[in-house]
Amino acid sequence: MTLETEKPTDQPIPAIAQRLSGVVLDASDLGRTQAFYQEIFQHAGGAWESSKTEITYRAGAQTVGFVRRGRPRTFEDDSGYHTAYRVPRARLDEIVAKLTALGAAVDWWSEDSPREQDLSAYALDPDGNRVQLVPAADGDLLLLDHATIEIFQFDYCQVIYGNGLGGTVDSYHGWRWTEQLEARRWAAGEIPSAPWTKRMNPGYRDFLVLGTKDARKGVPRPNTQVFLRYGDTRIGLISATRNRQEPRPDILHGTPRLVFASDLPVSELMEALAARQPLPIERGGSSVFLRDPDGNYAEIMGAS
Repeated sequence: MTLETEKPTDQPIPAIAQRLSGVVLDASDLGRTQAFYQEIFQHAGGAWESSKTEITYRAGAQTVGFVRRGRPRTFEDDSGYHTAYRVPRARLDEIVAKLTALGAAVDWWSEDSPREQDLSAYALDPDGNRVQLVPAADGDLLLLDHATIEIFQFDYCQVIYGNGLGGTVDSYHGWRWTEQLEARRWAAGEIPSAPWTKRMNPGYRDFLVLGTKDARKGVPRPNTQVFLRYGDTRIGLISATRNRQEPRPDILHGTPRLVFASDLPVSELMEALAARQPLPIERGGSSVFLRDPDGNYAEIMGAS
């Protein structure tokens, strides 16, 4: 099924997704993956559910799932793909030490969102899924703070996740002159920015100024980013840092994927999505699955 556009209306468009309720990632060894994430999740008061091919950690209304794959689809280079989990501020150093003991290399970076100006700990899980540890106050019951994906068709994807699903702009980065100056400071080694937040990316006018056609000449620039808010959760749309192999276009129920929760029952959810941007969708149980133009997967769970 494909989403079809409707004639413009003066009526406000209601949000389809009310919150980011989870993610589903790939893993090659479910036992090893569970041991890694247990160190991050142990404060959350949730529980693990398991089958032969999947494990899921459920804490309140949020879930983090892992599907066993022989060749996990992960992005462990300078990719902007990552998932951020809230952990008690008082236990952050302890969690970092335990992840290090498991063999994970931990990096300390800052990002450009106003919420992420301070240094955060980042690590790769055993299969290369990047996690961020977000310090939170004791008693904060939210597990999943935000998740980010990479996109090429920025305007189109922003319309899909914004106007289409109902996300509202929380922050954006990459258009202000002050952010150009920050990129220069990053290139000079003055600020420890996460690698997907800045790039060495010369343009045509830069080649004129440099007086060369050498594409290896680097000019520091901020990388375009938009964060969208769904209730008290967010997703980040990060301008892609490189070309990547996409799965077959006919696959809509794929991984890794974002999982949103909707207050609409699945039948109404299908109708609401069909009235939005032209995009392939597929129903599966009480959820609707879709794929954006850049090959990122999403699931919208209907209300029961």
